[in-house]
Amino acid sequence: MLLSSSLAAASHDAPSASRRSALGPFTVSPLLGAGTPVGSAWSELVVTMEPAGDDTARGRLEIRRRPIYGASEPVVTAVQPFEASPGAATELRIPVEADAVLSPVVVVAAVDNDGATLDEKEVTLDTSSRPLLLDLSSSTPMLSAVMNDLYVSYNRPASTPADDDRKLLVIPPRRDATTGAPVVPQRPAGYAWTSAVLVDTKTLAILSEQDREALALWVLAGGTVGISISRPEDAHDPLLEKLTGAVPIVTKSRPELAELRSVMRSNAAAVGPSGTLVGEDTYWIQRSPEWHTRESLTQWSGGNLAPSDLGASAPYGLGVVHLLPFDVARSMHDPWVHARLLEMVSHAIERRHMILFPHARRAESTDDRGWRATAIGHDSDPRWMLLVAGALLALYAFAAGPMLRRLTVGKGRVRLGPMLTPAAATAAVGALLVLSCAADRRSARTTRVEIIEAAAGMPRATSTSYTARTGRAQQRGAISAACPACLISSLSGAPGRPEEVRTARGPTLELVPAAGAALRSRVTREDAFVELGGGVSVTSDTELTIVNRTGHALREVIACGPDLSRFTYFPVIAAGARVTSRDGERVSPSAADEGEAPVVRRPWTAVIADTMHPRQGARFLEAWRSFDDVVPVDANVWPAGAVVVLAVIDQGTSDGAPRSAFVRVLGTGGET
Repeated sequence: MLLSSSLAAASHDAPSASRRSALGPFTVSPLLGAGTPVGSAWSELVVTMEPAGDDTARGRLEIRRRPIYGASEPVVTAVQPFEASPGAATELRIPVEADAVLSPVVVVAAVDNDGATLDEKEVTLDTSSRPLLLDLSSSTPMLSAVMNDLYVSYNRPASTPADDDRKLLVIPPRRDATTGAPVVPQRPAGYAWTSAVLVDTKTLAILSEQDREALALWVLAGGTVGISISRPEDAHDPLLEKLTGAVPIVTKSRPELAELRSVMRSNAAAVGPSGTLVGEDTYWIQRSPEWHTRESLTQWSGGNLAPSDLGASAPYGLGVVHLLPFDVARSMHDPWVHARLLEMVSHAIERRHMILFPHARRAESTDDRGWRATAIGHDSDPRWMLLVAGALLALYAFAAGPMLRRLTVGKGRVRLGPMLTPAAATAAVGALLVLSCAADRRSARTTRVEIIEAAAGMPRATSTSYTARTGRAQQRGAISAACPACLISSLSGAPGRPEEVRTARGPTLELVPAAGAALRSRVTREDAFVELGGGVSVTSDTELTIVNRTGHALREVIACGPDLSRFTYFPVIAAGARVTSRDGERVSPSAADEGEAPVVRRPWTAVIADTMHPRQGARFLEAWRSFDDVVPVDANVWPAGAVVVLAVIDQGTSDGAPRSAFVRVLGTGGET
């Protein structure tokens, strides 16, 4: 009997040959190919199935992950329903998050509506941190062969690990067999760990609208794209015009561009144009491009484009677009071109380090997750209820024991025992019920901390929000992301035991509470894109000028120039108002030295508040308290060489309570 039941259970859990044949070919692979680094970020898996027979296959796809430590059984971290018709291949995209506490091995299982496993495949995520250049160009499949393992040189903030891998990895995507278009992410999160994207206008033209929008949103969130214009007429591409602000036009070439020095390092012995490379610390120099590259150099201008070492560059949101002066397909063996592409990757990494919360990237360790979950949900932690309940139970035990015995012992009082014992028990139960109702009412709240990062003058920005739900708010069921391009994940689970199952409902992600969720706060993180009205315009000439076009008031504003020599405080910048640095209050320049987080042991808010009047400083600290809860003390809040404006923005009410967010504006731009 025991043997038969064990065999039955095994047949239910393991996919049988008949079930696999009913599902047909079942393949799972990372979208950008096996071996593509995803770091600590989101990526996409591609699942393909082609059911055999005449029946439509229905069920759900489960992503199962095994914790590195703790529980030995794999946990389901994502579920997505599927429906596959026979006779045709069905392709599904599943977003998956690289997690420091979960194994990089991902098991994707197809489960039918009865809970039986039809088939399963295992995929290993590459969680290394190598710089990644995604080559979408239609005619440069060999670029990876000549540029892989070249070293990328960039300035690293003190808060990043010192042992990061700097060897470049160039990845060409797989291509659609029908259209020839590259298979690229449909969400901006699919590019999360990509350092830079290289594309030509021929490829750009055959991308779908969804793919083009995902690429544009990724650049808005801080990505870098290098575009090679194949033909002059390709400059009229609507996406190119959107990214650069106008239709690019050809201008007179810059001779100095061809004189830029190329310096690179390789870890393999090879013969270069200036000598032989020996060992990993050998440098070689190519002072000018090869003749065929020099003859074809093209300079572009128009819109927001400005001359740069990479041809012409235009900022777009927190990212940047480079119109390359050369055709990569014709010059892919030119070391001078390799150096320009390495420089593009280097600038992209340095630019990303200026962003506190890069979209869909997870820089948090296990301890950071617990720290943020505790910091956000501390105001509504129900542990006080357990302490009071314990005190009531101790009081009841004393009342029902020694005190009751003392009251009932003696002549004429023996009969009081049967009456007092139920009364004491009833009083204790009633007190616990009252306490439970009071605790539920008190703890039924939602605490939200939102950080918006925007480029100056841009009406759209990226948003990272941390939300803690407790009491009744915790039990409201599924939590949906704000938009199809947005992501939502849980931070409140114990290490290796997520409290939520991430469920994809169409294009929008949801979080569904897992069985047996903890009593504590349910903390989630959401990466989204938000509208900022007309944005915040900033100029920095002789003085700093700020124009608030968000449609909401900005409070407790701190602005700083690129040299970090002067911090200016504004109590309020009303909607539509224009202020200059002369209208604000200057705080001590010494705050700039301590405001750069690598050397400070206190939050920058405390350093600046020390220079204010005590009452004003207390109000400032109270306004920015939640910001300090989610931003590490060593974060690069004030990067050198950049204009930064920080403010609290009021956004009306949500759930009957005032809603506000923290806005961080980088750079200069917009009309003032």
